[in-house]
Amino acid sequence: MERTEYVPHERVRFERVGVDARDHAEWTLTTTLAGVEDGTRVQAELFYGGELWAGDGILRRVLDDEIRRAKSGLIALLDERSPTP
Repeated sequence: MERTEYVPHERVRFERVGVDARDHAEWTLTTTLAGVEDGTRVQAELFYGGELWAGDGILRRVLDDEIRRAKSGLIALLDERSPTP
C-alpha cells in the first residue's frame, strides 16, 4: 500500500501499488478524521475490487477478526498514554 493522499488532520488514503508486471485488484484504504464534542471520530473505509477474497464472506471474516484484535490493542495503547487522576 502506498499513501496517495494526505490532508493533515482530515484524511489519508492508501492504494495498492503493484511492484511487479502483473495486473492486481484494486485495494484502497481511506481514513477520515472529524472533531466531535469529546474527541475525534475516525472512520476507515476499505475497498477491494477483486474476486479472490470476495467468495463466501472470507474477506468479511478475516477483517472482523483483525478488527477485534486491533481494537483491543488500540484500547491498551490509549490506556497507557492516558494520564491517571
